[in-house]
Amino acid sequence: MNDDLYSNFIGRRTDDCTAKLLEAYGGAFPLSDFLILSDRLCREYLDRHGVPFKPGLHELLDLLDSRDMTKAVATGSPREDALLNLGALASRFTLIVGGDELTRGKPAPEIYLLTAARLRLAPRQCLALEDAALGVQAAYAAGMPVIMVPDLYRPSSRIASMATGICSSLYEV
Repeated sequence: MNDDLYSNFIGRRTDDCTAKLLEAYGGAFPLSDFLILSDRLCREYLDRHGVPFKPGLHELLDLLDSRDMTKAVATGSPREDALLNLGALASRFTLIVGGDELTRGKPAPEIYLLTAARLRLAPRQCLALEDAALGVQAAYAAGMPVIMVPDLYRPSSRIASMATGICSSLYEV
């Protein structure tokens, strides 16, 4: 898999990623075998190394807790996967919304609109933190301010213009 194809997966729901794989490699692609193998390799890695959280996450959560601020996770991953990956940190969030709860994944705004609605807040009363371009687009389309903390790929000028701010790490948020 090349970097261009991989970059299309970041921030997407699992269903959308599988559709992209079939689009790229055709119907003869052994999708089921690929998904089983990638899931096994991912779980082995996480069992061995744990989830690699962004530097500054714990400090940011501590700061938000000290200010009694509501926190939610809005992820393209299935909710159960998000809960497993967050581990003990899951209890620090009021709400976790997964991509399996949506009809349309990022860049559609549905995940952010649903998260805000479940929190009984208007999107403009929330702040999204995103590491992926698709997430920035989704938050922007929802009318939610968004700070991008890029992970693997720097934002294009178009994506940067949608962000309220861009920080190099969670320590800067």
